[in-house]
Order: sequence, then C-alpha cells, then structure tokens
Amino acid sequence: GANVDIRLRDRMYLNLTGTFYYQFVGFEYRDVEPFLYSSVDQQYNLAIGLRYAQPIVGDWLVVAPVAGVECILQPGDGSNAGNIFRMLPDYNLEIDYLIQLDKNQISPAIFAGLGLEVHLTNGMFFSLRAIYAQGLNKLYEGTVTWRVDNDPEESATFFSRGTHLPILLGLSYPVSKIWEGRLP
Repeated sequence: GANVDIRLRDRMYLNLTGTFYYQFVGFEYRDVEPFLYSSVDQQYNLAIGLRYAQPIVGDWLVVAPVAGVECILQPGDGSNAGNIFRMLPDYNLEIDYLIQLDKNQISPAIFAGLGLEVHLTNGMFFSLRAIYAQGLNKLYEGTVTWRVDNDPEESATFFSRGTHLPILLGLSYPVSKIWEGRLP
C-alpha cells in the first residue's frame, strides 16, 4: 500500500492511505470428512483519517494514534460450483457444492489504530501500526449448498462486513521537505 501524511498542525496530520489485500473466503465441512473450500478475492481500501504524533522518548520514539473512515472496494463476483470425490477406506465420499456470493462493490468502514514510530536520520522513520477497521454494512453475503453422497441437500449462509485488523510495517520519508525546500 501507500500512505501520505499532510501536516495540519505541529503534530496533527491528515492521513491518506491506499492498500491492496487478498481476502480468503471459504467454508469448512466437518461432519463426514474434513473438507475445506476457499477462494481468494481482491480488495482495495482507500482511507482518510487523522494521525497525531506524540513523542514519548525525546524526539526519536513517537506514539501515533490514528482514526478515520475507509472505503472498501471489492471487484468481481464470487459464484463458484464444483464437485469433490474422495475414496475412503470404508466408503466413497462425493460432495457437490454451489457457492453464490452477492457483493457490495463499495462498502464503508470506520477505523482506529495505534502506531509506534522510531525516527531515524533526515526525517525518515520506521513505523509499526495496528489498525482495527469495522465495516458498516455487509460487504458480501453468500449461500453454500452441498450434498454428500446421496444424503439430502444442505445449505448455510454467511456474510462479512469487511472487518479487519491489519498490522502494518513501514519506512517513511516526509516528502513535504521537498516542496517546502527544507532538504538537509
């Protein structure tokens, strides 16, 4: 991803972030034989927030809370069907499945997090940040329908609000030094 901070006041920054994730969607069937299905979806997050940089040890160690809103973009559809056949010692197992996903292409979220920054030379700093983002509506909702051998058809529903907890590592340089003419 990419992150841009714009200084608003002495320690207050407008934080603009764009990230790209792979999201795993799946289900697990445990009744007869352990069976796991999963697919990978792409997800893009665009966020705007406020970050406050509070020194805790001199000017080189900083704690930085951040909070704001996020837009989750998820392209494509997620429908999938298939058949799995396994020969087991006592019987044969055949699972037919159908997954139908209804996606919201765009979904809002709110987030809050805390970062720890170690300031290096020339304004560069290393950061470790944990953020909790809560989706505000359903990002996707799905139905899984399956049949094992000749048993009756079964189904289940699932959904996600896009809630996530990323742990971010970064190395940053304040580009504002370039256009403010304050290069070392």
